[in-house]
Amino acid sequence: MSWATTYRISIHLLCLLLLAFSIQVSNETAKTVRTRQIEPLLLNLDRLEVSFLNLRTDLSDVSELEHSIREKGLIQPIVVRRSGDKFQVICGHRRLQACRNLGWKSIPALLVEASDKSAFEMAITENVQRSSLDPLEEAEAFRRYISSYGWGGVSELARRIGKSEEYVSHRVLLLDLPPSVREKISRRQLSASEATELLWLKDRDQQEKLSEIIVREGLSFRDVRAAVKKIKAGCSIEDSALVSLQAGASFTNAEACLVQLKKAIVSCRSSLFVLDSAIDNLQVMGELGEELAHKVLEQRISLHQLIDALIVEKVRLERRIRKTCY
Repeated sequence: MSWATTYRISIHLLCLLLLAFSIQVSNETAKTVRTRQIEPLLLNLDRLEVSFLNLRTDLSDVSELEHSIREKGLIQPIVVRRSGDKFQVICGHRRLQACRNLGWKSIPALLVEASDKSAFEMAITENVQRSSLDPLEEAEAFRRYISSYGWGGVSELARRIGKSEEYVSHRVLLLDLPPSVREKISRRQLSASEATELLWLKDRDQQEKLSEIIVREGLSFRDVRAAVKKIKAGCSIEDSALVSLQAGASFTNAEACLVQLKKAIVSCRSSLFVLDSAIDNLQVMGELGEELAHKVLEQRISLHQLIDALIVEKVRLERRIRKTCY
């Protein structure tokens, strides 16, 4: 398949996914997201502005993205909406920064009509599905949606972005951790799952001390969970961490693999929903739509088979871990 063909198909699929998203995010016509055109506009960079709804506090290093765009071009346009005589960026802030760094004067962009709520939901959904935000950026975005803007509760947001209520609520609770612990999360010294376990300790000093031991000793998630249980039972933090580390050494690698398997299954299941929406919309969009719907359906079947295979492997690994524990 040529680069040009790949580009055209990616544009069509992106538009269709936006249409699918518009159906998902709202049943009220005034609040739906509507694409203004199938082909992207070419917008001057000086006409683009960062939306007040931007989720990112730091765009991080975009050098790899710059290299990809320099070699292959910008495969996926950014998504924007009108703001007076300018355009607000909804999705694609890192792509925009990479293009600025490369000296581009203009950039392909899909123009949509979207309310503040719909635009924010689009931005959250894209970034969560790509896992491109750090856990605290996700947590802050969720908090803004639920508390600052009052657009819905935990269950509503979870449904919108294809995540569990537990996932959303645990992310928001990360903001209650001490600053030193949150800093370790931002620096990727502490994973979100490990940090979530610390929430079971109500004493902030205990949360800070255990987080330091996690980083210093390289405790696994299972080690952390076991240590927290021992601390709640009255053991000292140091003794609890040491015993958990010794007990978990034999199956740390297996559990790490299990975590990755579970993440893969969740991601695949979320993708099924997006593909289903795209197929439904493609089927009523003429000959090209029907052709693309058939191709997407084939990939959906393959994805479903992959999910089944991953679940089988997950069950096997869980049994192996249980045998090791006991």
